[in-house]
Amino acid sequence: RIRASPDQPVIENSFKLRTKLGTNNDGQVIGLSEPELALVLECPKVMERSIVSTCKQFNLPIPTRPEPLFSYFPLVSPLKKTEQDGFNLGEDNKIKSIYIKNGALRLDIS
Repeated sequence: RIRASPDQPVIENSFKLRTKLGTNNDGQVIGLSEPELALVLECPKVMERSIVSTCKQFNLPIPTRPEPLFSYFPLVSPLKKTEQDGFNLGEDNKIKSIYIKNGALRLDIS
């Protein structure tokens, strides 16, 4: 948590990670492809409570909470990424396919 001065709203650490899974060496090595981190901007809880109490005080309709804003930026420079990055499953394990079924990530390994 970061606070500039006692009367300022609190900024909480909040982030999102977005990435793709990829394989190389015929599915022997699995790794993150194009990982991105998001800067999350949302209305602070203190401000939200203040707005709601003010609206109630003056019999005004309470506004709906705005959706958070996300701004993604690359986590790893493409110039620093190598073919050896990732987790080696060993010579006897190879990933055939990666898919999502019933909300869960599934891997077919041979």
